[in-house]
Amino acid sequence: MRSRAERTTPISTTPVVPKTRPRCLVCGGAVTTGSRYCLNCVPIVNRENLQEQAKLGRIATHSPSAEARRSATQTKQFAAIPSWNPSERPSWLNEKAY
Repeated sequence: MRSRAERTTPISTTPVVPKTRPRCLVCGGAVTTGSRYCLNCVPIVNRENLQEQAKLGRIATHSPSAEARRSATQTKQFAAIPSWNPSERPSWLNEKAY
């Protein structure tokens, strides 16, 4: 049989750290679990992110490869215009269809 001293649980020497509540990364206010920003800062952060993404999108759409693809499409479209014959269109394609 074991003695009473052997059955006791050892005392932990590491301090118990209380759980902290999540804080907003911008203002430090309280946020809901799983969020990074408080309700006041979310619109500001979203606006800044959207503006940054718009800048990156504009850069991407004006890259040399994008301009070349756009040019090829325009060339193809303008070449097809003279060969289009309105009398060859389907009967259902008229002003009423639009």
